[in-house]
Amino acid sequence: ALSVVLFAYTFIDKKTRYFTTSVEWFYGIVILIFILQIFNLSYFSYPAAVNILSKWFLGLFVIRKVGLRFRISYLKVMYFVSIISFIGMLITLTGYYPGIPVNDNKYLTLFFHNIHNTNNLSLRNSGMFWEPGAFQGYIIMVPLMFIDNLSLLWRRYKRYCVVLLIALLTTFSTTGYIAFAMIMVYYVAIKIKNKFARVLLVPILLLSLFYAYTSLDFLGEKIDKNIERATSGNVTVDRLGSAILDWHYIKKNPITGNGLADVTRYEDHLMYKELIGGFSNGFTDVVAKFGIIFILLYL
Repeated sequence: ALSVVLFAYTFIDKKTRYFTTSVEWFYGIVILIFILQIFNLSYFSYPAAVNILSKWFLGLFVIRKVGLRFRISYLKVMYFVSIISFIGMLITLTGYYPGIPVNDNKYLTLFFHNIHNTNNLSLRNSGMFWEPGAFQGYIIMVPLMFIDNLSLLWRRYKRYCVVLLIALLTTFSTTGYIAFAMIMVYYVAIKIKNKFARVLLVPILLLSLFYAYTSLDFLGEKIDKNIERATSGNVTVDRLGSAILDWHYIKKNPITGNGLADVTRYEDHLMYKELIGGFSNGFTDVVAKFGIIFILLYL
């Protein structure tokens, strides 16, 4: 309903251009993919399609209205969320977490902070999200938004950067650490103009990443275990295992994807219904849902 109201508002608001040519092409191709799915798949979820289009439109609306201030606003929001998450971690350190159990007691929530695995109070920081891996994803969006000028981000918002870095470290997220390291390597290799600095810093960063991989249990050892589980032939919900499962569906419908409904998205694995909500590779999941053409358009 909110999307409908805001969509109507875009025709009244003459000051802001919401639908550029690229946006119109994006929505047009997505709708075309949905039409192909209607004919190609055994079932198509119209509510799910409307829901995802509405979410994208709400994001577009906010970005258009906020404009260039969006990434600064996002930075400040994540700074505030990170500060609040430290309070939640301090509560966890007491050994007693007075949260409300949700989702069959899988989570405890204080609304501003959540913990996963209620049988063992984890010190991994989930912030206000459902797991540490999700929290790191929202944190990593900050340097990605400033990838064209990370030095400006550091100079003007140093306090914010330090807080976000500490929050990222407290997630103990393998994906988060690797993503942050890749951003740093990219920035040093591509954006820094001083050749001497590039030649000096890139090897240092790569060696540091290798050292962390071989020394930290939640990096190298965790990745090795995930590879072992994923290649064992069993269905697993970690990122590598999810990617292997998704590859089956990418090959099955590479052009149109397998849709948003579980009955077609996981058509050949519905016997693992209790695991479906836990599959965790967001990138391959999108490709499996919408197809290769969509992801190429998105990138």
